[in-house]
Amino acid sequence: MERFAIGVSASAIAQIVRAARHAFPAEACGGLFGQSTTVPSPAGPQIVEARPTPNRAGTLPGERYFIPPADVLGLERAAAKEQMELLGFFHSHPGSTATPSERDRAAAFPGYLYAILPLERGRTGPMRIYLTSDIETPFIEQKWIRVPRNGVTFASVSEPCAAGVD
Repeated sequence: MERFAIGVSASAIAQIVRAARHAFPAEACGGLFGQSTTVPSPAGPQIVEARPTPNRAGTLPGERYFIPPADVLGLERAAAKEQMELLGFFHSHPGSTATPSERDRAAAFPGYLYAILPLERGRTGPMRIYLTSDIETPFIEQKWIRVPRNGVTFASVSEPCAAGVD
């Protein structure tokens, strides 16, 4: 499977960072809105908005996140209303890395993107984005690039964003 760089808008990154800092020490979570590409091109999916949702993990919001089906449906409807798609989900890992946990792997839905942002003492680390393809190989890390507010020509961008987003 050929992988393309995923474009992530500067505003979506800022929304994820704000949500992670606001929820700390609990995990933040929400949906990733944008457009998938339907024709081969240097560009992959384009994430233009991160929409936070309540973490409904009950008594363990610092150790995991949970977005119930009704909230996922609400995210799908909100994306459609804005003529976008629900491309996936984001969550933060307070005090941990951006590597999917076993719980993340077990709860993932195939075909969605998952962005994970680590947060330690108020500072963010490198965000990583994964694609879930099937049950045997969940969480395949994807290259991604930060798209400035004024846009970018994807063919001119060769490296994914690897630095922390602070």
